[in-house]
Amino acid sequence: MKNSLVVAVIVMLCAVSHGSVTEDMYSRCYAHGIEKVKQGNLEAARVSFQQALGFKPGDTNALKGIQLIDARYKYSQAYAQAVEQVKQGNLEAARSNFEQALALRPNDPAAQKGIRLIDERNTYNELFSRAVEQVKQGELEAARLSFEQALALKPNDANALKGIQLVDERLNAAEAAAEDAALTPANE
Repeated sequence: MKNSLVVAVIVMLCAVSHGSVTEDMYSRCYAHGIEKVKQGNLEAARVSFQQALGFKPGDTNALKGIQLIDARYKYSQAYAQAVEQVKQGNLEAARSNFEQALALRPNDPAAQKGIRLIDERNTYNELFSRAVEQVKQGELEAARLSFEQALALKPNDANALKGIQLVDERLNAAEAAAEDAALTPANE
């Protein structure tokens, strides 16, 4: 009976000792993971958080660390794809990727700016196309206004400036023709 009591005490002491070692190793791994996140070394942080989970399976803090890293990777991937798609002129896909990035990092100024610039570019294209159609239909005053609105979005844009110049030339020619017609005597 004495022997079994001694064995039970030894087992309990080993378990308590092992528990503190396990907790210490968990704490070290978790702290290392946090430090690596702060340094931007996400791969090393992931490894540290996974090691922490080895010492404390299911730990919510280590799991949140891994989720944070996953979100950062997803954000970086979505943002990089959006930038590349803008370069390729694929604005619809770029906007979608900027929106994904923004969903992962709400209020992110870079993703917000990307969306705003795409929207401005789309609006410019719509205004410019409308102005061209208005010129074709002879709606010169409306065309001038559309070109001016496009120019407000892209100051010093050569195409919008050229459009305004073309409209002004046509308006001036129309005015001159009207003045000439008013000076011509009527046939009696």
